Amino acid sequence: MSPLISTFAGAGIRPYGWGGSSGSANFTLISTQVLASTATTVTFSSIPQGFKHLQLRVTSRTSAAATDTISMRFNGVSTASYSYHQLYGQGTSVVSTGGASQTSLAPGDTAGSNAAASIFGALVCDILDYTNTSKNPVFRSLNGSVGGGAGNYVELYSGGYMSAAAVSSIVLSSLAAASFQIGSRFSLYGVL
Repeated sequence: MSPLISTFAGAGIRPYGWGGSSGSANFTLISTQVLASTATTVTFSSIPQGFKHLQLRVTSRTSAAATDTISMRFNGVSTASYSYHQLYGQGTSVVSTGGASQTSLAPGDTAGSNAAASIFGALVCDILDYTNTSKNPVFRSLNGSVGGGAGNYVELYSGGYMSAAAVSSIVLSSLAAASFQIGSRFSLYGVL
């Protein structure tokens, strides 16, 4: 059975990672940005604090020469305040890695300019308990793409922001200092 969607007798379809006794979560769109021109950063600011969690949905590609990594920072913090874990699958190869004291989070990779023009990477990233100031915010994400020098891949990421501050803004950029390309879509949802 798919890890993203599971069906239960007498119940509806449950989205990735969510669902209580009712079998579904309540998602509210906070903001969507679809790029009409290239951009080096995409920012979600003044994030409402009335939700339990956040979900970021991205379809993107960058001008990097090869597959690129998306960089994510909370509250404008660029110091070594982040950690992550990665599980990466490509063909028959599986690799795991991680890092502490990072200057940004890496929620996933995206297509670069070596992929066909119609290929965009896909990412779903959950930011859990983003307003709880008694613990550090954490994230989990699933992403993948096809084509380009890296071929077809799928990745699972998790990580944390080593601060008890509520998340009020998110800045996304390219780890390769490339630009997000026209047509890239970034949507932020609140989860009740």
